[in-house]
Amino acid sequence: MTDELNTACILVVERGVESIPDVTEPGCIATERAIIAQQPDETPAELSARVIHRAQELARQKTPIECAVIVASDAVQDEVFAARCHMARALVRAMEGAPRARLVFVPPASLSDEGRHELLSIAGTLALQLSHVPVEVSVRFAPLFEE
Repeated sequence: MTDELNTACILVVERGVESIPDVTEPGCIATERAIIAQQPDETPAELSARVIHRAQELARQKTPIECAVIVASDAVQDEVFAARCHMARALVRAMEGAPRARLVFVPPASLSDEGRHELLSIAGTLALQLSHVPVEVSVRFAPLFEE
């Protein structure tokens, strides 16, 4: 029997994402990886429900999520914001016990200022709520200009 901890990495991709950026998380040694992509006819709430279900399933299996990456579209509707909040909270809850746990939002370079503020708001709120929990929450903006 081994003392090795099985962990998971989840990549969530919202509809409307043109291409998936390199979202490799350095040091992530997850033994299980999953991609959950929003289907063409799926609402943000339905995507959120699938992500939450998967996070709960992993928690029941005692497989904490080591890293979760939400690749955001440039959508800024209230329904999208609410879905992102619900997904983020569920993913963070499922990180309990994971080493170096982190949640990263990766928006497109084309995201509006309003969208950027929304993602920073989610990350900031989670960071404040999690000040006692060892989970890193961040937003990784793509460079606007390629050199």
